[in-house]
Amino acid sequence: MLIPRFSLRFLLVLTTLSGVFFFVVAQAVRGYPWAIALTAALTAFLGTLVLHAMVFGLAWTITYYWRLLARRESIGSPFATSAPPPQVIPPVDQE
Repeated sequence: MLIPRFSLRFLLVLTTLSGVFFFVVAQAVRGYPWAIALTAALTAFLGTLVLHAMVFGLAWTITYYWRLLARRESIGSPFATSAPPPQVIPPVDQE
């Protein structure tokens, strides 16, 4: 689907959470220590999430192109050989 569907409830919750967040940021700008600590903690948490996403994207890109450059053509199974596997119990001729 090209256009994501957002419910009115989701948008109201998002607006409320944004209002609370920016109220805390406004209190931090005014110098309240609890608001400064909360804003710093939330900023550190969001910064960590963004940093992890960036490192993952970099690692994924490097391994993707590494595999493209190192791709070898494999024919058949890597476990198959031209000879039959060795038998643990040798066959007995039954007469």
